[in-house]
Amino acid sequence: MPKRNFRIGIIGGMGPMTGVLLQKLIIENTPASNDQNHIEVVCFTNPHIPDRTKSLQEDGGKKFAKAIIDFIKVMEKSGVDLILIPCNTAHAKFNDIQQSTKIPILNMIDITLRKIRDSNSKIAGLLATDGTIASQIFNTNKNIKLILPDTNKQKVIMDIIYQIKSGKYDNIEIALKLNLFANLLNQKGAEKIILGCTELSLYSSYISNKNVIDPLIELAKKAVKIAQKSFF
Repeated sequence: MPKRNFRIGIIGGMGPMTGVLLQKLIIENTPASNDQNHIEVVCFTNPHIPDRTKSLQEDGGKKFAKAIIDFIKVMEKSGVDLILIPCNTAHAKFNDIQQSTKIPILNMIDITLRKIRDSNSKIAGLLATDGTIASQIFNTNKNIKLILPDTNKQKVIMDIIYQIKSGKYDNIEIALKLNLFANLLNQKGAEKIILGCTELSLYSSYISNKNVIDPLIELAKKAVKIAQKSFF
């Protein structure tokens, strides 16, 4: 059972359901036999954080980074011991955000790349926003080559992501398309497929491709491991 004063903070709002999904994943990955064995979580859903892809294109990400930093102050007042940001694209400004607070922030991108490296895979396909791709945040490990969808398929992926954000989508249609795109990247040589947008993480359980890695799941697992260090 974790100490009652250990708290995980989630900066939500960067997607209508991703903060909620992350909290669900934390619960599912916590070895608990009753309510009292679970980890304390504070989730602040802030829908006013600017669009990350648009901000990166217009001001290098300064606007969305400032919004996240401002709301980290709420996390500080909430007494959290660890902060999670359920948005891949937001990690383009990870260093600036981390430097704004003494509370450690888990880097979802680093965790995902480590997962790929530990699987001995050398080539990964990436399904993500234009902003994530342009920021090259998944290109930091020189031992892992990235394969991207072609221009037309990338446009479809962006359309899917914004359909999910709007709440107007068909689950079956999206799952079929994501499976198709993952399989096509495998055919191009990708050994692992990164669901590099947390909107796409909502469909992780629908995707039959066994080579898919979901950064949000890996983030939840890592957060639980850290929290477990405070057991007893």
